[in-house]
Amino acid sequence: MTSLPVQTVSNGSHYVLNYGYDRVRVIAPLRVGHPFRYRTRIVDARPKGENAHVIKVSTTVEVQGRDTPFMVYEGLIYWALNQDMAEPETAV
Repeated sequence: MTSLPVQTVSNGSHYVLNYGYDRVRVIAPLRVGHPFRYRTRIVDARPKGENAHVIKVSTTVEVQGRDTPFMVYEGLIYWALNQDMAEPETAV
């Protein structure tokens, strides 16, 4: 486990990417108009190089008034810190 800098201030050099999904399970139907919410918790975080982390989250999509969730999955997030990215060149 690593210590994540969760209260970081960005000057525009940080970014977050969807790194993929694991263990996606649709358990019950979700009908149009039913209120739902996402409950997510961080289950793992590991360094990926000097200035980046891969964060694994466990997510449950709950439907109001139901005991069974609509969906559960694990998501992976790539979080890059202090990336010096050159400005894109403009076409002339």
